[in-house]
Amino acid sequence: MKRHAFILGLLLFLFAIPAMCPAEPAAPAVPAKGGITLADLKAQIPQNKEGVFLIEIPMILSTATDLEVQALLAGQPVETTAQIMPETLDNAGGKFLRIFRSQLLCCATHARQCSVAIEFAGKAPALKEQAWVTLVGTLSYRREDRKIVPVIVVREIREVPSPANPLLQ
Repeated sequence: MKRHAFILGLLLFLFAIPAMCPAEPAAPAVPAKGGITLADLKAQIPQNKEGVFLIEIPMILSTATDLEVQALLAGQPVETTAQIMPETLDNAGGKFLRIFRSQLLCCATHARQCSVAIEFAGKAPALKEQAWVTLVGTLSYRREDRKIVPVIVVREIREVPSPANPLLQ
């Protein structure tokens, strides 16, 4: 009898774990095919006074799963702040770097790194690993193997101080 109570208690605990570590916030609901417009995105994603989308790395990554959103955001100007990843993607003569942000899932122990490739017209500038940068560029999507990945084509990039809270909520 004690063994059955232990197993029942263990099962109840295991099913409670997802509630103790909530999932990432859900993306905004997207209307059925053909229903979302650029105006809808502008209502959901903040922009600066020039109309550049201010968008964090995890959200940029999530757009790669929605063809309708990709069609609207491809070619749009974006601004983001992130850190330079230690490795350079040298598959195109040093034109690529990766930037990342760490995002909390339920606690600091469960933070995950989200990264996006950034592309330069020529050779990537010499930036320190882990340096914080703010960049403005154009969002594009590329097919790598069998999946679609976002790439930011950089127009301008500058080093900035570390934000007060480097972990995204």
